[in-house]
Amino acid sequence: MSQALLGGATSASLKQLLDHLHSSTPTAVTGLPEGQAAFVASKLAADTGKRVLLVTANDLKASRAADDAQQLLGAQAACLPGGEIDLTRGASSHESAWRRLETLTRVTGGETRLLCTSMDALMQRMGAADPFRAATIRLMVADRIAPEELIHRLTRMGYERVNMVEGKSQCAMRGAILDVYPPAGSQSLRIEFFGDEVASIRAFDCLSQRSLDRLE
Repeated sequence: MSQALLGGATSASLKQLLDHLHSSTPTAVTGLPEGQAAFVASKLAADTGKRVLLVTANDLKASRAADDAQQLLGAQAACLPGGEIDLTRGASSHESAWRRLETLTRVTGGETRLLCTSMDALMQRMGAADPFRAATIRLMVADRIAPEELIHRLTRMGYERVNMVEGKSQCAMRGAILDVYPPAGSQSLRIEFFGDEVASIRAFDCLSQRSLDRLE
């Protein structure tokens, strides 16, 4: 791995770095002013087509850098937050875990070119990517799977089976309709079956329980 030390992202130094990155050697860039880091990282991702990892001092700075990068890269920039460490036995929010899962899903799916994260988040242990991909269930309209088999797989993966889906990581089945809210998803899903065939997939509102847009 080669290393580039930049005291400031001048046009000359940035061009030199871009020329260097066209080689296959992984490159670490250090010494960038905080205000320039997101711009330089976005520029590198956009111009080289390579994946870029931007490491900041803490989660707040990582989130701000991702917000800045999204102005240039859109949804191709993402933030991986650190997990909250709960030292009590009381109830705690899973929001941080959901956000990490959402980002990791995008990364393993090849949707992210720039990942902003903190050193603490980077040091947290996590499973390998291949088992994560293998555990992902992908369904399309006209696919065939028994609804009883699907909900059994969901509960084995850790989903909570409830009478009515109201939050992430829950699933419910009423006759030929299976509702599920993926923890890495932005919306809950309603899957309607005709026998063992997926007849339709729709997003739905957890509060009103009304079906929304049709999905494929």
